[in-house]
Amino acid sequence: MIVQERGTELDGETDDADAVRVGIVDDDQLLLAALGELLADVPGFELAGAASTVDAGVALAAEGCVDVLVVDVRMPAGGGVLVATGAQLLAPHTAVIALSASKDEAAQAEMAAAGAVAYLVKDASIATLLHAIEEAARRFARVGGAAPPC
Repeated sequence: MIVQERGTELDGETDDADAVRVGIVDDDQLLLAALGELLADVPGFELAGAASTVDAGVALAAEGCVDVLVVDVRMPAGGGVLVATGAQLLAPHTAVIALSASKDEAAQAEMAAAGAVAYLVKDASIATLLHAIEEAARRFARVGGAAPPC
């Protein structure tokens, strides 16, 4: 994977200024890496950052450069509920999507109460995940405005 700074050219192509900036928070390093690679390769999406702990996830949101934060529901030290709550307090322009290994209705309700706009099970298709990210970004851009330029 080639890393580039925002706004620089790479192989003659420029960054897509309209790309949805996505942050990923998951304690599963393999999933974190796979989603990061996926987002780096799909036009219209930009990996804004990744975090593997609750504190790092809240800090990522607080930086203000994330349009949509995809958050693992079950993580040590409070999990997705704390990340979603922190993101809503520190970066209200950021949409939160919950990602879980199960369809636990209680977890869905907890994440919704914490501000998550969608709840996906980890066996969802890539197309479903990308569609949810696009929809969350579109809804939040209309309601609270997109994340500020970074």
